[in-house]
Amino acid sequence: MLSSSRFGIVMVVVCMAWMTLGCGDSAGESSATDAEDSETTAPPADGTSPEDTATPEDTATPEDTATPEDTATPEDTTAPEDTTAPEDTAPCVAGVDPTDPCTFCSCDEDGVQTCAALAAGTSCTPEDCCETDAVCTLCPDNLASCPPSGMLCLGGTTMNCDDENPCTVGTVTCTEGQCACVYAGDETTEGAACVADPAACTTGDACAQGVCVAGDPLPMDDGMPCTVDACVAGEVTHTANDQLCDDGNECTADSCIANGACENLEIAGCGAGYALDPTDTMSSIKAGNCPGLGEAISCPIGAVAVGYEGQSGSWMDHVHLHCRTLEPDGSLGNLTVTAQLGTSSSGNEFGAKACPNGMVMVGSITKVGDKIDSVQGMCHPVSAVANSAGTYTELAPKAGGNGGSTQNQPCAPGYVVTGMIGPQETYPCRLEWVCTALSNQ
Repeated sequence: MLSSSRFGIVMVVVCMAWMTLGCGDSAGESSATDAEDSETTAPPADGTSPEDTATPEDTATPEDTATPEDTATPEDTTAPEDTTAPEDTAPCVAGVDPTDPCTFCSCDEDGVQTCAALAAGTSCTPEDCCETDAVCTLCPDNLASCPPSGMLCLGGTTMNCDDENPCTVGTVTCTEGQCACVYAGDETTEGAACVADPAACTTGDACAQGVCVAGDPLPMDDGMPCTVDACVAGEVTHTANDQLCDDGNECTADSCIANGACENLEIAGCGAGYALDPTDTMSSIKAGNCPGLGEAISCPIGAVAVGYEGQSGSWMDHVHLHCRTLEPDGSLGNLTVTAQLGTSSSGNEFGAKACPNGMVMVGSITKVGDKIDSVQGMCHPVSAVANSAGTYTELAPKAGGNGGSTQNQPCAPGYVVTGMIGPQETYPCRLEWVCTALSNQ
């Protein structure tokens, strides 16, 4: 059975042929047409049939030019390429989660990793290497971001970063796994009081950018003529110096007194004969060996020892020196008695034991055991002493007991007794004479 489209094509072809043959025309029209056709289609002289060049009326493309119904491309049965990324086959790692120190992961026999939070209070290793004794601690409710374990690894630090420098603040800092103190100044230290140099005397030292900057120097000069002004361990000191009071006069004793002023006292007898030189003294040989700090007991300036008095029994209870002023002509002036050496008063009092007239003490013959048993002064004329002639000429009367061993205690030639030194005990147990140079000017 023909389809409608194929049937239509056949009918068009048949109709065109029929029209060419005159089917469907009237007789008149047919004759006229035949006449025209005879003129236009007359056979050629060679008697051949003319080509039929008439164009069919309907040259349209047949209506149904559709592709046969089933023209679909056969299905592509090739398996599509699998572009899915291969699964991560990295080995399971057991231990603390490096991103959450309060999570611990374990691996089963198939290599599957399982992670779980550690219990609160479990020891952990914090990111900050300066924290010690860290434990897992529940995150506070107001914390914006809490690790998956729900806990923070928190500890404390025992490192002390106080460098006792008021200009810096020490901060405990973890750098590349090493905990150390980092020091720097900040707004809390800026302008703080400090000591730039402990040996310097400055005022107003202050911190600036972590460094102590020295202030202005302290005033040093106290305006006193005989004090040495100095800075000692950051403090200004003013030390008296007698040498700064030297007036160039050998007959004055020059000294710097308490208020920083100079005092120049005349030396009795100086410049007109015999005189003592208070700058030239020495000690005699020591009698007795008991311990204790010696106390110096001296005659007045310009006076010499001429004898002694005190109390004694089997040994000396105490003793005073008798002193007289040395006059320029070598004579002896006013008598003075010194303080006593020894504090006991249990013995018998003995009166003044003095050198013969005109003589001065230049030492003694002393007897001593555990205590000073007795003293007997060595005496010499003033002129002989000034000329350094001999040791002594006569002896003063002895004072004290009869025990002990003998110890001679002379001053050097040219020196005279002007004082004594010994521990201030109940009974004198050690004795030295202070000897001063005597000259004739």
